Parts: sequence; C-alpha cells; structure tokens
Amino acid sequence: MDVFVSVVERFRLEQKVLAITSDNASNMSKMMELLQEYTETEGCKWSRFSKDEQHVRCFAHIMNIAVQDLLNANSVHAEAASDIDESAQDE
Repeated sequence: MDVFVSVVERFRLEQKVLAITSDNASNMSKMMELLQEYTETEGCKWSRFSKDEQHVRCFAHIMNIAVQDLLNANSVHAEAASDIDESAQDE
C-alpha cells in the first residue's frame, strides 16, 4: 500500500480517487482495508475511502476464474465444455 499511496500523493491525486478496481485476491482486500484506515487518520489529505463502496472487483477476472475452474473440474469433459459453448452461442 505504501507504494500506491506515495504515487497518488506524488501526483497530487488524493482528492481524485473515486474507486479502485482489482481482482479478488486477499492481498487486495487487505490493501483496501488499510487504505480505508489510512484515509480516516487525522490530517490525511485524502478523501475518505470506503473499502465496501469504492473497491470494485473486476467482473472479467472473476468470470475467467469461474470458467477456468469449470473447465478444469474432473467432472467436466471436453464434450460437455463444447455443449456449454454451443448453448451460450445460441442465446
């Protein structure tokens, strides 16, 4: 988080951070928690940051992980994956 904060402050963007988009990794959730705590400290120049309202998880990344899990599951065979693909194209 220190590098992120220093870059934002170096370019004087403290009042311009509206949201942060990331994957669902636990380290990103922790960073959002720390950033919220940081913006709540007295004398902080940043606009208040809410980890619940301003942390946006990337849907494309989440969908990619879900599809990869589906394709790698033992119960899913290549033929079944092909059927799923064909169904999606029909819709």
